[in-house]
Amino acid sequence: MISRHKITRDLKKEFEFVKDRFPNTSRKLKKRVSNDLIVNLSAYKNIGKELSIFSILNEDNEEAIKGLRFYLNIGTKHFQREFGSGQTLVITIENEHFEIEKTNKREKVSLFNWWELLNISLILKETSCRNALIELYELVAKEDKDPYWNRFTQFTLMCLGTRTPEDTIFEDLKSIVNSGVVAFYAISGNGLTKSEEGKKLRERIWLPIAEIYNYSIKLESQKVNDKIESILISKKEWIIQNKEEDNSSLWIDFALTAVCAFAKEKGIVINVKSDYIPEFLIK
Repeated sequence: MISRHKITRDLKKEFEFVKDRFPNTSRKLKKRVSNDLIVNLSAYKNIGKELSIFSILNEDNEEAIKGLRFYLNIGTKHFQREFGSGQTLVITIENEHFEIEKTNKREKVSLFNWWELLNISLILKETSCRNALIELYELVAKEDKDPYWNRFTQFTLMCLGTRTPEDTIFEDLKSIVNSGVVAFYAISGNGLTKSEEGKKLRERIWLPIAEIYNYSIKLESQKVNDKIESILISKKEWIIQNKEEDNSSLWIDFALTAVCAFAKEKGIVINVKSDYIPEFLIK
């Protein structure tokens, strides 16, 4: 069992605060949508993930699922609004349906944001949102010039069986990481640059996730479990060394949880237990 690092924040108090804020945010979103006011769906979705994190740490699985569903649904609608073919789309808030117009001013999007939503669709086994995200993939990919996230998301879709298999794609990922090339976004313009920090981040976090997908499609159960354990040990050590114990974004590893859910669907038994991977989300 790889336990979570020690957290000093008042988790119970903050959970109650987030639980109160969630319906208020939802009502505010509904009011703005119903009055045809400008609304950034991408920003509104984040309260759902926040609720899920504090719910998990307070062992309230029902609230956690509710938060993740909100995050996934609103986030998917954001991408549909940005890239969908229709001029309007229907959004559901608190069981009420509203028709909103497609935006003419595109918000900044990235394949990483798209992939985060795809992860939650895997965890929740929510095929409707997953299919909607996959349908928009090529349009989203054109907006993101980062070579790693382009190939990594292609690789993820290949593993999910929605993209034609490529023999060299995993080797491509490793080559891109070794190159240190990352995309940058600035007021003056976007482009590519080399980043040692970006290279280390991908070596430590994102390439190992790709390795688990690769082992999963090959049904290499032991390697899947060994890599999960290795990632978790490294993650916990990094958090403590860098004094990031109270950073709530590091309390639950949704990316690792998603690939565990994927591996389990492939018939692989996940033997590694950890607070960073809520067991109820991969059952």
